[in-house]
Amino acid sequence: MDERLKQLIQQSPFRNAAINAHIKTIIKNPICGDVIELSATINNEMVSALSFSGQGCLLSQAAMNIVAHKAVNTSLDAILCITPEQVFEDLALTVGPNRRQCITIALQSITDLVIRYRNDRAEQN
Repeated sequence: MDERLKQLIQQSPFRNAAINAHIKTIIKNPICGDVIELSATINNEMVSALSFSGQGCLLSQAAMNIVAHKAVNTSLDAILCITPEQVFEDLALTVGPNRRQCITIALQSITDLVIRYRNDRAEQN
């Protein structure tokens, strides 16, 4: 499992990608120390480019890669509908309750990014 997750992360086109970001967010898990920094370019309510970096376990970084693949060229509304189960399925892993948060931090990151973007847009209007 570890080698497969390492490959997912190392081959990710989204990890440390250079983009012209409109919005950024950082999510930290105080329990385990995982950190995900996420940046996105959003046009017409769709994510057109995404980049992430972070520290923490392989599982959280691999999950962020899966979420990034699902989010790019996707509407913000559809992004908010991505479920943990979809990410678990794409990772092809079964994890216990303690490791579940390692995967859900990726969803927390993208959800926070969408909410921040929409709040910023509302304040500008």
